[in-house]
Amino acid sequence: MLPAAHLASRPLNVKVGADFDIVVLPEKQARQAVDRLAHCRPHPIGAAMARRGEWVLFLPPGSGLGAQWPTPARHFDSGTLQVPPLLTACEELRWARMGNTVHGGRAYTAPLVLHPLLPLLG
Repeated sequence: MLPAAHLASRPLNVKVGADFDIVVLPEKQARQAVDRLAHCRPHPIGAAMARRGEWVLFLPPGSGLGAQWPTPARHFDSGTLQVPPLLTACEELRWARMGNTVHGGRAYTAPLVLHPLLPLLG
């Protein structure tokens, strides 16, 4: 999904929209979503990066068309996102989850599973 991150030694700026959308959640709600969906196989939460108290979840492109994401989620289908390198540690920017690409899993989060769960999170 982000091949340049594999080779980078510092954070990269990537465009949101063509290859993926994002939804930004407070870290607490993101962790709750991961925990509440732990019984699902493959896990519906894909790759996620952490930054200053929030997680950025990667969604398939076009995931926000016609959808109102419930607060505190913030959906973006354009703009620029700074992503951490895959193999180099950064202080405030890191990968929280690498997705579930093994055994037919997913790199993207499943928006149709995540969206209705968000109002249930504290």
